[in-house]
Order: sequence, then structure tokens, then C-alpha cells
Amino acid sequence: MSGSGIRGELFFLPGEEIRPEDIFGDLAKKIILGKSFEKASLSKAFAIGVFGIIGEQIKNEDIDSFKEKEIKNPIFKVNLENFKKLIVNKGKQVYLDTDNKLIIIL
Repeated sequence: MSGSGIRGELFFLPGEEIRPEDIFGDLAKKIILGKSFEKASLSKAFAIGVFGIIGEQIKNEDIDSFKEKEIKNPIFKVNLENFKKLIVNKGKQVYLDTDNKLIIIL
């Protein structure tokens, strides 16, 4: 996990791995949920204005890289059980509380 707290609409991107071409402009100001993110996908998402990212499979070294660059957008890595619970809440407002390591469905 990295970044600071933020609120936004939870948008689910289906598929096993989210690639840069899966990231599009309409995702700006949203919190995106996807199974697995490669580093280039994370970079593109933040470049277009995505508020935050939640994934089941994100490499720790990729998260650390964003911390080192002082990127403030939150990145949360969740287990499969919580990932499935979040999919059910797609389209809802969520708050990513990085201080307390919580994802709050509003």
C-alpha cells in the first residue's frame, strides 16, 4: 500500500491482467479495481488522473517504486476474498484510508 487517503467511484476492470491499453480517459477521478496490474498500467492510470488503484496482484517492488517517487495516489493490494467483495460494490463510492489501511464502502 502507498499514497494518501482519497474518495471516488469504484470502477472494475475485468480480466486477469490490466495492461496499459486497458486504461482509458474515462477512468480519471475514479478508483479502479483490477485483478493484476503491471507497473506500466499503474503509471498510465495515474498519468490520466485515476484517484487510486486496488488490485489482488501488484508487485511489492512496483508499490515501493511509487512510494520512492512520492506519488500520493493510493495503491491497495488485497487478498482474493476481499477482491471478490469489492467487485460486488463496483459503481459505489469508496474511501481509501491509507493511514488506517482501510477500504470503506460509502
